[in-house]
Amino acid sequence: MIIKLDPHFYTQSAVENVAQQFNDYLSVEFTIKEAFCLRMNINEAYLSDAPLIINTFLTNILDLSIQDIMHNER
Repeated sequence: MIIKLDPHFYTQSAVENVAQQFNDYLSVEFTIKEAFCLRMNINEAYLSDAPLIINTFLTNILDLSIQDIMHNER
């Protein structure tokens, strides 16, 4: 699965941190061009939970990016 995220809103550190936290469940490769392009592969043992894992993964990136942005604006 490939997902594109806006690099002006999502932070690289959030993507890296959450990818590391979820490394038991999925593998993530990402590139930065006009957008963060995330290529995600769910580990076979967790395929039945893929929608929940992906939703939680993306929600955590959003939450951490918001925290990063708020912290940097202080």
